[in-house]
Formats: sequence, structure tokens, C-alpha cells
Amino acid sequence: MKKSTIRFVSLAVAGVWSAMISTAGLADVIRVPDSPCFWEKLDWDQLRNAERMAWMELGWNGMRWDSDDSSWSPASDNKDWGQLTSRERDALLRLGYTEESWDNFDTDSCFENARITQRLSRRNFGAAGEARDTLSGPSSDDGLED
Repeated sequence: MKKSTIRFVSLAVAGVWSAMISTAGLADVIRVPDSPCFWEKLDWDQLRNAERMAWMELGWNGMRWDSDDSSWSPASDNKDWGQLTSRERDALLRLGYTEESWDNFDTDSCFENARITQRLSRRNFGAAGEARDTLSGPSSDDGLED
């Protein structure tokens, strides 16, 4: 093998290795949610490692997270901010919560907001995805109740 070929292979391997390291680093970064409802949309296996670790500090695990049974929620889920341990508050801060957003959080509102968004999407786009004129209001065939 020529020296130039060896150098090229070495650089290519180094580039792949560098890309792997930079991508792997994202698994340890907690995403900044636009709202607390962000977390309600994800399954446990969709959480990054750092996010799982923070939720685990609050008592969550995969079975609890993916369950629809609220009786499986950890004790921290029913505490006001002032009742949380400093470790639990720290985990919530890393996950994007504040005292106000934690104390006023209502899971049902996340699902209601999702339903409203879905209705607006259906109202503004036809079945084939073509945009409708939103200024003229909903058409009579959109199947939505007023």
C-alpha cells in the first residue's frame, strides 16, 4: 500500500470516528422542550440517556412511563414544587420545568391541546394535504362539529 493511500484511509477512519463521537454526545444532552407537554409525546425508548436519568431521579422507569395507568406514577408526580426534594427539583429544572410550570401542569390539557391542533390541521388542509383558504372559514364537508 502506498503512503498516500494509508494516509487517506487513516483520515477517513478518523473522520468517521469524529462523527460517531459528536453524534453520541447528543444522547447525553437533555432537549429543551417548548412546553411540558413535550415529554407526554415520547415513549421511554425515545428519551435520551440524560433525559431518562433525570426522569429516573423522579421515580420513573420504562414500565411506569409507557403505562396509561396513572396509579403507576411515582410519588414525585403528585407533589407540589415545595414538597419535592432538592434532587427532584434539580431533575425537573434540567428537564425544563419551573416551579410555576410544575405546580400548574395538567396532563389532560396536553391531550386537549393535541386534539385542538389536530382539528385545526384538518380544517386548514384537505384530505390530500392541499391547503385550504383559511380566511373563508371551514368548508361544510370537513366533518368537524362547530
